[in-house]
Amino acid sequence: MFLSHRKREMLDWYRILFDLFFISLAVIAFYDSVFLLFLCLMGFYGIVMKKNYYHKNLDGYYLDAFIDFLNQINANLCIGMGFDTAILTSSIVLKEDLSYSSKVIKKLNHSIQMGLHVESLYQKLCESFPIYEATRFARMMQLSKETGSNPSIITGITIDKLYLKHKVNNEIEMVIYQKKLEQTILCLAPMCIVLFIRFSSPGYMTILYQTAAGRLVMTFALCLILAMKIISEHIIKFKL
Repeated sequence: MFLSHRKREMLDWYRILFDLFFISLAVIAFYDSVFLLFLCLMGFYGIVMKKNYYHKNLDGYYLDAFIDFLNQINANLCIGMGFDTAILTSSIVLKEDLSYSSKVIKKLNHSIQMGLHVESLYQKLCESFPIYEATRFARMMQLSKETGSNPSIITGITIDKLYLKHKVNNEIEMVIYQKKLEQTILCLAPMCIVLFIRFSSPGYMTILYQTAAGRLVMTFALCLILAMKIISEHIIKFKL
């Protein structure tokens, strides 16, 4: 029943906890049913277990690590080393470094020592950094051998473009952070209002919980809130 260690690391626990709180609050506010709450939580657990919806978007993490990787090997490329030689030299300097980029360099170094061809190194690089930027860089480095281009120039240009993308991405994230906060408040506010009315005037909303028409009204209201939540999440979703 428990999640594997690797899957626990990949999950976005902030989203899980928020949606867990949202579901619990919605069922208590609009249905006042412990049994229904139990069923909803079991269904939510199944979604977390089986779907990738709550997995973290690691593109930003891999982008930062890839920039660090390029910076570490670029100094060696600038003095005329090939890609494999730059990896070997960088791995010697980074023995005590535990960052992800350093681990990739050490893994590539091990592959080189095992006699892996340079072309296969680019494939391992793309597997270690599963982002479009790494794939494009590997393709450009492969073409540089055919055209005689300087790999250090390719690496330098790539680093400059990635820094710019990283900066723009961070600035946009700061702008939409306020919108994410507004979305959270708007999603939780209706349920908090319902609960406030229930506790301040217990008999005022009894008809909504004890009659079929009241149940339909509460279900319709909850569907509107869910639609608002889904639409607002789609609007503020951003990927550069």
